Amino acid sequence: MKWFRDINPQIIQLKQISHITKQVTEEIKPKYLNSFLQTSLIQSKIVIPKTPVVYFIYIEKSKTYEIYLFSTNKKRVVLEPQFLEQYYKELEIEPIGYDIFITKEFFAIFCDGKLHLFKENKNYSQEDIEQYINFTYSFEVSNIYHISYELFMEYKKQYRATAYLNFKKIETRYDGHIFLIYFSLAIFGFFYFYGFNQSEQRPIFVKSNEIDINEQKRLVMPALIKLGEGIKRYGLSLKSFKCETKIYTSFFGKKDNLYNFLASDVNGVKIIKIVQIGGDFVLAEVEIEF
Repeated sequence: MKWFRDINPQIIQLKQISHITKQVTEEIKPKYLNSFLQTSLIQSKIVIPKTPVVYFIYIEKSKTYEIYLFSTNKKRVVLEPQFLEQYYKELEIEPIGYDIFITKEFFAIFCDGKLHLFKENKNYSQEDIEQYINFTYSFEVSNIYHISYELFMEYKKQYRATAYLNFKKIETRYDGHIFLIYFSLAIFGFFYFYGFNQSEQRPIFVKSNEIDINEQKRLVMPALIKLGEGIKRYGLSLKSFKCETKIYTSFFGKKDNLYNFLASDVNGVKIIKIVQIGGDFVLAEVEIEF
């Protein structure tokens, strides 16, 4: 029965989708896409759900990413604007190039008969939409179709998916307040394990630098608090974290934001490596003394 249910795609309604447009200087490298997408959503103050999935497309001419976020745990998903594919099937048209579909709720751009991108229609005129698309994307539009609500609902009833869009599941990472909560617990465990003998429950000393456990706490916690505050303030994503006699961590974010963070009042920051990962986004590996 579970197999039978899974072959029916889940319909994602427009109201279930959060959308942002992100300007970049070049296409992001594939191995950094997850961090890029998550950071972009966080910077736009979009709440990331428990099962986040993204449909995104990079447009070379405009150097932009159109990013659509929704929540699902299904393997097969259909976005509402995809119902407009039915237009080509009904009229037996072989689509070539870019077409614009305008409905009351949204307008969508199809490329060779497949959904490319879509945006909310806030009572825009056809002229407004054409000018926006020409100015933003420089697409050469072949056709413009107006679809009534009744016709769109008819397409929804008749629609049978023959192919699915490529979606990406987002692996969420810690930032801001979540960072502070998570690593406060982690540091508590660190001090408990290394700072106390579990059988006798008496304080011991860290022999490597002869600093007692209370002194370690006094030094580490302010560094962690500043670290967490900086992550939130500058819209960064945490990639890795390790706390020994120093904090070793790496961050992902927009270049200017990351440099501002590194130049902020987080004491003892030593940059190990900075990698340009695409567009104006960089990855920085640092160590922080405390």
